[in-house]
Amino acid sequence: VKLSTCFIAGVEAQGTTCGDQMVNTKGVEAIAEGLDAVGNASMYGVVNGAIPTLVGVSADPADNTGKNVFELEGSGTSATVAFGPFLRKEFPNDKTVAIAYQNIPGATPISQAIQKSAQQAGFTVTMIPYSATATDLIAQATQMEQAQITVPDCGFVDCPLMAKAMSEISGTKPALSVPLWTDLPGAAYPGGDLPRWIAGEATANLASTQDPGVAAYFKTIEANGLSQADAISPFSGVAFGSLLLAVKMMDEIPFSSLSPAAVTAKLKSYIGPIPLGPTQINCTGKLYPADTNVCSDYDQFYEYQGHGQWKLLEGWTN
Repeated sequence: VKLSTCFIAGVEAQGTTCGDQMVNTKGVEAIAEGLDAVGNASMYGVVNGAIPTLVGVSADPADNTGKNVFELEGSGTSATVAFGPFLRKEFPNDKTVAIAYQNIPGATPISQAIQKSAQQAGFTVTMIPYSATATDLIAQATQMEQAQITVPDCGFVDCPLMAKAMSEISGTKPALSVPLWTDLPGAAYPGGDLPRWIAGEATANLASTQDPGVAAYFKTIEANGLSQADAISPFSGVAFGSLLLAVKMMDEIPFSSLSPAAVTAKLKSYIGPIPLGPTQINCTGKLYPADTNVCSDYDQFYEYQGHGQWKLLEGWTN
């Protein structure tokens, strides 16, 4: 497989550049996007569905509506469907959940999806929005602590702020969040270590050796002389899984018939596993009729125990 690579470093216009490159490079049969939060809409505007795009876990609502896009490990909303049932199983006697979240377009739908999942599992849910420009989250952490279960639904910027606030009020309630907080170094948090929260993960936890796929991944990285430091990044793992599935689809097509349309047809009929992801995804478009790009609603749940150690609380479930 020959790769044509393009990088979106954090500017929306770079998506246009990458889209131009992909449609104008001869022989590009699929785009393995992995995980991007910026530039997606611009890239889709240029590609316009001409080439199938494989997204790992979606971090941008533009993935939901992009033409010929496959959200292999779920959208921002489908990837939280399992949160409520997990909380009910893990905390059978609890009745209340509080969700604190940034009140911005990209974050609010995910928080609302968690709210819906928790309500359907029988919890009373309190929603606590806060500004994206907030620099102190003591008030929100205090309000969240009134519930039996907390959900700091935060991202790269606000997770350290929320963890700091929860530490300062000596919060004791269990905390569940989407896994963006795990992507930051421990030094970003109070005490120099990740908070002891639970992560609901739609893809593999690369820091856990309990997943046999993770061991195989790092063995492959080592065998090919690649950087272990780069490989531990969840962005690398998601891109790796997306690329392997793209190759699998192409391998099943006779070379003389290989084309973007043929890869799209293969993906649209695919029900099966994805490397470093759920044991079964479904890309037929029937999993979520409201968002036909979604291929998965599975999660697994890990609790951080400190000093780099993780405990698997529940394997792949939806």
